Amino acid sequence: MIAGGATTLVNLISFYILRILTDLSRSTANLIAISLAILFAFLQTNGLFLQREAKKDILTILREFVSFVGTRLLAMLVEVVGTNLLCDSFRCNEFLSKIVIQFFVVAINYVFGKCFVFKKDKVPIRAFLKKNAIVLLAGVIPACFLLGVWIAEKSDRLAATA
Repeated sequence: MIAGGATTLVNLISFYILRILTDLSRSTANLIAISLAILFAFLQTNGLFLQREAKKDILTILREFVSFVGTRLLAMLVEVVGTNLLCDSFRCNEFLSKIVIQFFVVAINYVFGKCFVFKKDKVPIRAFLKKNAIVLLAGVIPACFLLGVWIAEKSDRLAATA
């Protein structure tokens, strides 16, 4: 829990600093902040900051890194689209939007981290989906809704400018 909170802080503080001190767009600052948070989270969970497990071989660390980053790409998509949707469609403050979206991101990262990345006994995806369908749908349905609304909003704006 402390690790997730620290990672969220890295993300939020990085985003805030990038938006205040640079002229980067919201999406670019968001992608950089998320990337820094992903790297921080991986280093943290692999014992660079906390010594939890015995030393791992380089192949195990590489496999975990690829899985870790791969599963976080969905959360990154939810975060970027969700933040833009709240800002552009609902006219919310970008920092408040980013904080609200973090609740979804933390839930997605927790589920994927426990089920796919660091689980010692891998469960086949079909068995996992069957066992955890409700939990996954609770995250996927809002994410798809946010994506659909965002795409509709963008296409309306493009049509209005054409």
